[in-house]
Amino acid sequence: MLPSDYAKRYDDSSKLIAFADSVFTTATNPNDIQLLASSLLKKTKENAPVAAVKTSGTGGGSNKPAKPEKLKLSLNASGNLIDVLDTLKILASKPLKRMDSSKIILTDTLFKPLNNVQVKPFGDKEWRVFYNFKIGEQYKLIIGKEAAEDSSGGTLAKTDTLSLQAKPESAYGSLVLRFNKIDTANTTVLQLIQQDEVVKWYVINKSVIKFPLFQPGDYELRILTDTNKNGKWDTGDYYKKRQPEKVVSYPQKLTVVANYDNEANITL
Repeated sequence: MLPSDYAKRYDDSSKLIAFADSVFTTATNPNDIQLLASSLLKKTKENAPVAAVKTSGTGGGSNKPAKPEKLKLSLNASGNLIDVLDTLKILASKPLKRMDSSKIILTDTLFKPLNNVQVKPFGDKEWRVFYNFKIGEQYKLIIGKEAAEDSSGGTLAKTDTLSLQAKPESAYGSLVLRFNKIDTANTTVLQLIQQDEVVKWYVINKSVIKFPLFQPGDYELRILTDTNKNGKWDTGDYYKKRQPEKVVSYPQKLTVVANYDNEANITL
């Protein structure tokens, strides 16, 4: 794709570009020509659009400084139900300058601390609780008042005890994927897509893959020829004459139904 100014050179890395590995002529059969398009620009936070910031006027009104927002914590567990296929996360409402993981304790329903639990901070607004949660079992999560402190010195209002339960088996579906053939010469990856994001990926190295528990929902499928074996699609580089990795969208969607034995046959 040429840039919008129609210059006859590739000078806009946000545009798509495709190039051939070798010269072809008008005598070349068009069906023998395959071009893989990609852009050189990688989407990052640095080149993402900047949201407008509202500013308050200077005239009138009170000059009293606004009260700082109280520090609050939340979980990625809707209805206090733990997803056993995900990592339990504790999320802070604002950045923290102190995070004391020792003040976060996972116990059974009799408040006996559990073994083999790891609570680790990730960034300055999140902890992750690593534990092998059992389907349907109940737990207590104790978050001490001294577990967190924000930049203004604010702490939690009190020690909190949360009653949690792992989701039952009926909340998930089982899934069996069958592949008609496997390309042993290349690393082939199945990508599962939701809202244009890769949520799961699996290396296809056998004809049948079974999942006793799988997250219900609708998934788009992509088949990736993973040249460098990193599990994700890598763009090409026109200047280095490196082609992008080949990725093909599968024509049919995968629907996984809860409390059901789901099966799908995939033609590679």
